[in-house]
Amino acid sequence: MYGVFCVLLMTGLVFLTVLELRSPRKWLVVTEGLLFGTGVLLYPVLLLVLRGFLSTYEVVFASWAWDCITTYLQYALPVLGIFFGITFFCALSPLWEPKYRSVFWLRLRSVSVMVCSVVLLALAGFFGAMSRTDALPLAGYVYALGAAGGLVLRGMYLAEAAGRKARDKK
Repeated sequence: MYGVFCVLLMTGLVFLTVLELRSPRKWLVVTEGLLFGTGVLLYPVLLLVLRGFLSTYEVVFASWAWDCITTYLQYALPVLGIFFGITFFCALSPLWEPKYRSVFWLRLRSVSVMVCSVVLLALAGFFGAMSRTDALPLAGYVYALGAAGGLVLRGMYLAEAAGRKARDKK
């Protein structure tokens, strides 16, 4: 089921990327902003909801489940931070280097965001499979956190839009 979700998510993100590459429009920037904001907000919301659900379970099970989530986050958050930093920096690089404004570099940045999203989804798939239980949909939380990481990387398009706007003002 998670594989189908990943394929659908990536198909939607590729579709938005193709639209962004053809001609960036204001509604696409708003859509990318909503996706980025949703990804950022999903992390604390999912963790708070999970923490609330775990308070109703036995201490040993709740401790194990929370350890599963924190172990996943120990791997996923540094990877997400590195990927986000690289893509954000690359999105702003056309401000000071004109050769990075070409269509080739724009496509390369878009492909890199897609590959980074796939890596985050695969990481979530691995940890989700390890944390699958019948008592609590813990794997679903891990999968949702992986999808949130993929959505956070859409912030690259906001940085590119801001860079285009700053470049046009000059």
